[in-house]
Amino acid sequence: VKPGHWYTAHFPVIANYTNVDGELESKAVLPTTGPIPVPGTEYEITATRPVALAKREWKNLETSLYVPTRSDLENGRTRSVNVQLHLKRPGSSVPQTATVQPIQAMRPFQYHFVVLSNRPDNWNFLKVTDSFQMPGQLGNGELMPPMYTLVPSRPGDPIPLARSALEWTTVAYVLWDNLSPSELDIDQQGAMLDWLHHGGQLIVSGPDCLDQLQSSFLADHLPAKFDCSIPLAADDVATLNENWAVESPVEDRKLELTIPATAPIQGVRFQPHPDAQCVEGCGEVAIERQIGRGRIVITAFSLSSRRIRKWRSLQSFLNGALLRKPARKFVKNRSLEETFRFVDDQTKIHDPLIGSTLRFLSRDLGVAGTTDTATTLDLDLNNWAIPPANGMGMGMNMGGGMVDPIAVEETDFRSNRNRTDHWHYGGYQEQQRAGIAGWNDRSAIADAARRSLKMSAGIDPPSADFVMKMLGTYLIVLVPLNWLVFRLLGKVEYAWAMAPVIAICGAISVVRMASLDIGFVRSNSELGLLEVFADHPRAHYTQYSALYTSLSTHYTAELDNEFAQALPFAYNSSGWRPKSTPLSSVTLRRSARNRLENFQVQSNSTGMLHTESMLELGGVFSLNGDLLTNASLVGLQATGVIRRTADGDYQVAWVGELAAGQSVELTFETVRGSNQFQDWQRDANLSSLGRQARTIWTANVPEKKAFATLKEILSFPELADRLADFQPLMSRMDARMNVSEWAYEDFYRAFESVQQSTIAAAATMTAGDMFDAVARHLELAAGEVRLLGVTDQTLGTGTLEPAATQTRRQTLVVAHLTHPKLPPARRDANVRRDLSGQSNLDAQQEAEDLDATVDERMNDIESESDD
Repeated sequence: VKPGHWYTAHFPVIANYTNVDGELESKAVLPTTGPIPVPGTEYEITATRPVALAKREWKNLETSLYVPTRSDLENGRTRSVNVQLHLKRPGSSVPQTATVQPIQAMRPFQYHFVVLSNRPDNWNFLKVTDSFQMPGQLGNGELMPPMYTLVPSRPGDPIPLARSALEWTTVAYVLWDNLSPSELDIDQQGAMLDWLHHGGQLIVSGPDCLDQLQSSFLADHLPAKFDCSIPLAADDVATLNENWAVESPVEDRKLELTIPATAPIQGVRFQPHPDAQCVEGCGEVAIERQIGRGRIVITAFSLSSRRIRKWRSLQSFLNGALLRKPARKFVKNRSLEETFRFVDDQTKIHDPLIGSTLRFLSRDLGVAGTTDTATTLDLDLNNWAIPPANGMGMGMNMGGGMVDPIAVEETDFRSNRNRTDHWHYGGYQEQQRAGIAGWNDRSAIADAARRSLKMSAGIDPPSADFVMKMLGTYLIVLVPLNWLVFRLLGKVEYAWAMAPVIAICGAISVVRMASLDIGFVRSNSELGLLEVFADHPRAHYTQYSALYTSLSTHYTAELDNEFAQALPFAYNSSGWRPKSTPLSSVTLRRSARNRLENFQVQSNSTGMLHTESMLELGGVFSLNGDLLTNASLVGLQATGVIRRTADGDYQVAWVGELAAGQSVELTFETVRGSNQFQDWQRDANLSSLGRQARTIWTANVPEKKAFATLKEILSFPELADRLADFQPLMSRMDARMNVSEWAYEDFYRAFESVQQSTIAAAATMTAGDMFDAVARHLELAAGEVRLLGVTDQTLGTGTLEPAATQTRRQTLVVAHLTHPKLPPARRDANVRRDLSGQSNLDAQQEAEDLDATVDERMNDIESESDD
């Protein structure tokens, strides 16, 4: 498992003595220090689910599990995580049985590669390909860590795929061989479609399973249908050999796929889908189709057949055509160990963004977009080999020896990413410990939501209308109504005696009504992000909630469905918390609708929740030419569509309001300069304090000057009418900071504090900061079309207990209407075996013995512990 991700865990259980009704409790702990806090919070998370066991009958229990990140899991001090399991009877705190399961912790650049096949042993050869694992050792003597872990389906075991795409986040690829689609239940099928739209890649090994898949849940998404079975001869793979057979300088020839005339291989002829295209340079033996930001690729031959496995260029074909990763050049480092570098990309070979294309906008958008270099270094995270400025230095490993894991024969040190590759980068950024697609409270979206919620969280005082109505009612009761009642009774003098009683009752009534107006001293502010893909009926919904209470309260969040996830939201972007603070425990109770229980918020404070789910839209968003259709149940405001032409120009079509079920013809206008998003930013629904502060700063501080003095800031004309508020606050901050000049971040904190103290919470509650994060950092590639809008609708069916009548919510909607073409597929510059410098005769002999070598290695692998 990779820390920072959710998983589905399966446990086979049997009750030997009697029937058992109870509860299974599970959580991740460290072997040495015990409970792992949710980063940036004072909480630990425990998952529970009900259990009903019949005597002497095996049952598979399934539960969700979150493994928090922690520095111990990154720096090598801890290599495993323990899953602690307690089976308890109802009402008992003492477990009836308990066990601990140790599980290896993955590194940020490592992913799962799932094989769906009823003959899983045929795919063991993938473990020794250089796409999965390079040979050699680390500075501490361990083998090189694999880039992918092969996860095969096994007869009799549960299919190794969760029933929610939110628990597929470490799955980079799925290879489908000949497993029947009916083996996947309806939830797993839906999860696969969600995973594909968010960037998952499905490889279908033909020809055996294509006819089954074309009548399955994947039918509408396949690149092609089965036409007929055909024998593939040398002519059928001529184009493949021309473009994908690697030139071997050692053997002075191309390493082609040879098919004798007397022994053709079994293949299939495709009926291509209009949206599909043959993989570049493969002729008609490999075809692919984009599904959202993911893809499905089908080969006309079986990838596990003996002749294909013997093809010396197979590993290049696997890397470039099937995995769709940049072409490689194999070299040796200074220790004469084999490694490689990417030909068209200068990033590190263990870059998490290259290893998987799965992306969730709310989790993966970087606070500064995509950085030029990966945050995780090459090879083992124990070996921090950090090069000096000239890029060719040596690093010190933990054992005191000198290591240089990424130096190569060339004199140029390669470290920068190819930022034109929008598919792998595009504004996304990996987490240092969780890699990509992990639960993230420090993404650009989470950071913007946190700033806005802190501004708006709290109780709004009763409105002026409310005060005037209460005052008017009080005066009417006190004077004319009081006098009239006693006038009719003939005792007018008693009206004076009744006045104090009316005053006391009126005060109690006003307090009571005011309490009702502000939600019994509890409020809930919600900001959300709905990420939608065209023609897909489900969307990823992320919600950040700020729960203010004047009395200590234990909240229960009932979530949308059994796959929704929720955790306490980190109160700051650094993820820091006082180590001395004791942990409180929250429980995710799995049922038909998951519940997060026992979330405690102290008196006069704000607790924050982070919730995610895959949400049914009730319809789809679609773009047909310039006709935009919203067939969903979600109505939008402040809506516009932006696209980028092949020439790099930005064009915007402003819509404004887009009701549920509405269609509109888009009229695009070219936008010059940096004003692509000015229509959205002028809309009150997307106002932003951060944007206001930035506008004031850039209007008064020259671009080349990063700082301003306090005197200069107080002279900003935009602050003139609020100087009485700004001057004392900024003077106190200046004295506390003890600096001569202010950076923009310091100015923003002062601006935010003044605005927060003088503007009602409701007035600051918009998704404007989240919109700015998307506009600034989510890149738009040529040929891409994107819709942006907001909605105030209640999305999903989640509820909070106890409820607050004062609730504010807004959701930013980002719909990916079309995607750019995939980057070119390229073969490797050489093969790894050329590095050995063997003779032509040796190379030919080694090629003939390839299967024997692979089989021997497979025996070694099978004999090792597979835990």
